[in-house]
Amino acid sequence: QGPNFVDIDCSLEAEPKLGSLIGTVKDAEAGEAVAGATVRITDAAGKEQTATTDAGGNFKLKDLPPGPVSIKVEAQGFMNHVNQADIRASEDTRAALAKRARRKTY
Repeated sequence: QGPNFVDIDCSLEAEPKLGSLIGTVKDAEAGEAVAGATVRITDAAGKEQTATTDAGGNFKLKDLPPGPVSIKVEAQGFMNHVNQADIRASEDTRAALAKRARRKTY
């Protein structure tokens, strides 16, 4: 008697090729965390996602398509700031963003 063969049908799906952006927003002059800042990213297709920094100035945006993104940070009392980053599939891209205080005008 020869070997028995069993056919098993198992469909496989590739994991999504997405990345994350992890970062910190700090005051450029004092070096202190900027809590409550809005971090807005726009990918090459024009899709926007936002996150708000925690008490330590930290933020994380997940499930981002790979490619270049524009990062805009807005916080009360600070000048708007725009940076660029390159999101890589299955990786955490890190960004350290510094904000300058808005000058008071009298």
